[in-house]
Amino acid sequence: MKVTSHFPYLRRREVGGSRGTLPKPTRAAFSLIELLVATTVFSLLCVLMFSIVSSSTGLWRTQEAQEESFREARAALNFLSRDLANAMVTTNAQWFYASSNRIAFLTSLPPSSQSDGRDRGDLCAVGYSLEWAKVDPDDASEIPRLALYRYVRFSVPTHRSLIMNSAVSIEQIFEAPDSTDTVRELLARNMSRFSCDLYSTNSLGEPVPFAPAEVMPKILQFSMSVLNDGTASKLTSRAQWEDASSPLILQNERTFTLRVRPAKP
Repeated sequence: MKVTSHFPYLRRREVGGSRGTLPKPTRAAFSLIELLVATTVFSLLCVLMFSIVSSSTGLWRTQEAQEESFREARAALNFLSRDLANAMVTTNAQWFYASSNRIAFLTSLPPSSQSDGRDRGDLCAVGYSLEWAKVDPDDASEIPRLALYRYVRFSVPTHRSLIMNSAVSIEQIFEAPDSTDTVRELLARNMSRFSCDLYSTNSLGEPVPFAPAEVMPKILQFSMSVLNDGTASKLTSRAQWEDASSPLILQNERTFTLRVRPAKP
């Protein structure tokens, strides 16, 4: 019986010979165009990943700078709140001074917080002032910025002023910083605004302007606006810092508010 195969190549193998052997498969390599396309796609992915990492790093640095400025502003508010909580309120208005960007008053500070060893009392004069100055005076390349400073006059010179020369106004605390009697310390950098509004009634209405002949205000409201380092570095003059309508400042500043009701004398 003759067996017929339906597969021609099997018949060839049955017959034998070189025609009956199967061809070996060939292995094709990548072409030059394929390599170029793969290299281009890989380069684009690398550029995209680098852009994402760079943007994330820049955003993280900006957030860190903002948080640092905000921490300093909160610390300044804590200092101010503590000093006002211990303030010696008096009906003598010459021992309370407030202006658009300055405030000074008498307060109680423990002797341990006073650097002068001769001070034994706790009655001190304290002032807060927004000033245009360099954070590091020794750095010649640094551009001045607005910053909030705290002034402290120790108990002995404060008591001397009260007893010997009561006509001296407390605002003179700002005239002799870093002397043997008065110390100035930096509280918050990059502060675009610091204001004190005075109210004559217990209900918040329109702030009344302060005059030395008037009685002590019923409510004090403090506002502090701060900028991050990136925004502050773009402001090169005091006029730019004090421009309340500047879009750069309005979009990047953050404002903190503190309301204090002084104790009755």
